[in-house]
Amino acid sequence: MANLEHLEILMQGVERWNKWREENAHLHPDLTEAYLSAAGLRDAHLGGAVLARANLCGAILTGADLTGAELKSASLSGAHLQAANLSRANLRDAHLGGADLSGADLSGAFLDDAILGGADLRGTNLRGADLSDADLSDTDLRAANLTEANLRGARLIWEGTWRLVGGRL
Repeated sequence: MANLEHLEILMQGVERWNKWREENAHLHPDLTEAYLSAAGLRDAHLGGAVLARANLCGAILTGADLTGAELKSASLSGAHLQAANLSRANLRDAHLGGADLSGADLSGAFLDDAILGGADLRGTNLRGADLSDADLSDTDLRAANLTEANLRGARLIWEGTWRLVGGRL
């Protein structure tokens, strides 16, 4: 269950939230199981936040900082995460089907057992990410950096045509 004080501050808007985060940099906000479906969180500083089992379906997280965030079993289907920083984030068992992660940084992220079916991963940095047993069916991986990514057991079924661009998918 989310810390109600933290959730209340977030609901006051991204500007207020980011200011509060600057003033409380030592805290790891607890937004566990928060209902944030379709929330406008563009450029929000959510790095290190606990968002386990949170509902972020359709949320606008473009440019958001989710570095090292705990998003285990979170619902992010249809979320807008373009150019978001999710490096070292824990997205184990997360649902990201149909999410737009184009240009996002997922380097070193834990995406094992995550559902990414139909997600847009064009130009996404997945360097060193753990995608073991993840569902990547029908994802767009054009120009994604998969260097040192763990794809063991990942489902990579796609009905389009794979092509290499500059040595990367």
